[in-house]
Amino acid sequence: MRTRPVDDVIAEVEAQREAGLEFQFFLDYVFGINRPFYTEVCARMRGRGIGWVGQTRAEIVLKNDVTAWAEAGCQGMWLGAESPAVAGTGVHKRVSEKQVRDAVLKLRDAGITPFAFILLGLPDDEACMSDWLVDWAAGIPAWFGINQLFLRPGTSLYDGLAARYNGGAVPETWEAVEEVTRRYRQGYPADLDDQERRLTRLPNYLGNAILPVG
Repeated sequence: MRTRPVDDVIAEVEAQREAGLEFQFFLDYVFGINRPFYTEVCARMRGRGIGWVGQTRAEIVLKNDVTAWAEAGCQGMWLGAESPAVAGTGVHKRVSEKQVRDAVLKLRDAGITPFAFILLGLPDDEACMSDWLVDWAAGIPAWFGINQLFLRPGTSLYDGLAARYNGGAVPETWEAVEEVTRRYRQGYPADLDDQERRLTRLPNYLGNAILPVG
């Protein structure tokens, strides 16, 4: 991981506030992973009157003093939860269902609104294939957003599946890449579109919190 000077981070925060942005987003997939760096950032953020949201992973939340994040103005934190069975999907993310739930509760208890990314269609995802994923999402004490898996060139997951869904050849155009994803979803042993429809009806689906009234 490469960190930037804390002075530069705070200067950008202040520049955005001077431009009228009093609520900001830290685009950082692992906020808190380098504790000395993020501790200093949060210490410098305290008292500035700026609200912000970030994103990180459950195991990082569990290793940090998230009350310091709240004191620095953090009002919400996204977690890459993906699935309660993500540890068994072969995407090298050894996070348990309990860790996700414990992280969500830790954030909530610190006064930080927890958000969760859910990913439909991970390979060998027992939660998705057994329909457990929808029930799990309904019971998690967090707002959640969803996406269906898109096979992205340059990732090990794509490298392992692309030729299989392209007649044995590596896709050479973006249209072929999209077709690989379409075939992958079509062949998935669960109806991903149906699961997505049911997930979007749940009261803690984030899209239902921002629907217009009337």
